[in-house]
Amino acid sequence: MKYRNKKTGKIYRWLAAGTDCTNNRDGVAVAVYCPDDNGHEIYVRERTEFEEKFEMGTK
Repeated sequence: MKYRNKKTGKIYRWLAAGTDCTNNRDGVAVAVYCPDDNGHEIYVRERTEFEEKFEMGTK
């Protein structure tokens, strides 16, 4: 699925849903995604923050 960053307008591809397993954040849901034009850069962000800052589609 593709998502657009609401602030920058850049397009990203959703890769996977994950769970942060570090001691302080154990169990926090995260989004794993990458820029649509560069699949070699992988980003991870808290799922709730991702949902606030991105919208589905490529408008």
